[in-house]
Amino acid sequence: MFFNKIILLYKQYGIKGFLIRILKFVLRKIGVIYESYYYLIQNIDIEKSKKYWEKNKIENVKILIYEDFLTGDKDIFNHKKLDLIKIRLETANYIPYGVSVEGKLIYSCWLSLKEFSVLSNFINLNLPLDSVLFIDDYCSPSMRGKGIHTSMNNYRLIKAFEMGYKKAIVLILKENYPALKSQLKSGFQIFFSFYILKIGRFHFSNLHPMIFCA
Repeated sequence: MFFNKIILLYKQYGIKGFLIRILKFVLRKIGVIYESYYYLIQNIDIEKSKKYWEKNKIENVKILIYEDFLTGDKDIFNHKKLDLIKIRLETANYIPYGVSVEGKLIYSCWLSLKEFSVLSNFINLNLPLDSVLFIDDYCSPSMRGKGIHTSMNNYRLIKAFEMGYKKAIVLILKENYPALKSQLKSGFQIFFSFYILKIGRFHFSNLHPMIFCA
């Protein structure tokens, strides 16, 4: 199982990103957490998103319930993750969308409507009133490379617009080049980058709450 995780990380991040993730994993073992992110944003172009969705529509997309996640990859949707999902579903601030095939969850993604949270609430801010946050996108390895992620990005943009939101935000780990490429393809643009550093009880970040006042 551990070897399979290594293979999946390599496939997801590529050789450079994989090596960076391994280094960060080792640092975590000695109590040092360092992550760097791209902060991307886009103004929702509803006609563009609808046009893309109509050409690349995915059948059976639905709002997920807790039981749907129980049919997903056990390594991804472990007890810790399921506890977080349960907490989110108890509020109206998060909406999960997904696709199941033959009774198994093969894709899931979320909209956060109120909260901007990074690294298990290390940073937790309120989103601008006109913006949503894309979080926790997951695609089964067997379904990657089929355009599902880009289609579901546009689907979420449509849903966000229908709820009255004008902008979408997403955070991407700097070494996650495939995810960055997909988000840029979906119309997001890099606004800035930031880091988070935790050494024992000392916490540092160059992300400032004033970003939401722009």
